[in-house]
Amino acid sequence: MRRLMTGAIIATTVAGATCLVAQTGPGAGAAMPPAGAMPDPDKPIATINGKDINNKAFYDILMQVAGLRVFQQVYDLTLVNNACVLSGLPTQGPEFDKRLRDEYQKTLDSLNITFAKPDKLPGTRPAADETKDYENSIREQGLNQVLQRQGITAVEFRIGLETRANLRAMAQANAKITVTLDEIKEAYTSEFGERRTVHIFPLTNEITAAAVRAALSEDPKKTPEEVAQAKKWPQPATYTISTNAKGIDEIRKVVFDTLKTGGDISAATEVKGQNGQPNQTVLIKLDSITPDSTAKNPLNQKETEQKVHDFKEGQWMNNQLAILRGNAAVQINDKYLVEQFNNINEAMKRQAAAAAAAQAGATPTGTVPATGPGRIAPITGTRP
Repeated sequence: MRRLMTGAIIATTVAGATCLVAQTGPGAGAAMPPAGAMPDPDKPIATINGKDINNKAFYDILMQVAGLRVFQQVYDLTLVNNACVLSGLPTQGPEFDKRLRDEYQKTLDSLNITFAKPDKLPGTRPAADETKDYENSIREQGLNQVLQRQGITAVEFRIGLETRANLRAMAQANAKITVTLDEIKEAYTSEFGERRTVHIFPLTNEITAAAVRAALSEDPKKTPEEVAQAKKWPQPATYTISTNAKGIDEIRKVVFDTLKTGGDISAATEVKGQNGQPNQTVLIKLDSITPDSTAKNPLNQKETEQKVHDFKEGQWMNNQLAILRGNAAVQINDKYLVEQFNNINEAMKRQAAAAAAAQAGATPTGTVPATGPGRIAPITGTRP
């Protein structure tokens, strides 16, 4: 079951859970809720119109609904927290708090939000400080909306924030990341060269190229996602592809050599499977074309270099998390988690092997995890 919150309430909740609210005096500011004793499983969690809601029964419901999702996050945060301790990286205190604030700001800065500048800024501080606070307030509103739409609680957001902060600290301490001039040029071309947005439909014996073409032509006003939903097909993947995109040679060739205008649809195309997966046949629909804008955006080498560095750092973080998962010794004692966790544990072992190979070859793959490890106050007491 999920609690619904208004924008104002969720903003306060997120700020409180992240310890990142404006301070009004020495020592002011919200903090992570402290650890507390678990309620007696034999006592009711509540009494409604004289009817007791047993704590254990309520816990069993929660475990079936959200147990695995939350456990994965706690599992990850435990792994990374322990790795930080072994690496001599603090997981509390001033250095950790600064790391967390920096990660929160990085999260805000990464939001793709455009907004009008105000005619007048509040406050009496220097204009740069007032402007930054104003921009952050707008971005926090956007962040709150994202969390609300995705059903992410303030506590889960906190865990994810600490995930990235601790993994980034490990990367900065252990990963020797370098950026070459060729990588800078490639990143610049990817950002400002011609790009094409496409929808990719996976094909099967039942979902044929002819069937997808017919469905897309039935109602041109429907989005590819709406078409798939109406037909009860898997949702198509949507990608924006640059002329120098790597690892998707077959798709890039079709997109730039065959598809000419928005709405064009390819023939059935076989693409190589990633990370040991089998090849797959897909249908590609061109959505839009973003023209080359390099003439309007001269290369800023320092800025582009930082973007490439941040991307490679994120890859290292993702691989390191996969390696920690793959090397973990886990014993699950909850009946609801055992089978579910075992189903994903084998996949995590395979990902760990691929991540270790990538890390050793300095060619990591993947993206920064949206949520995962961090640090959480220990809970005392026992579970039923």
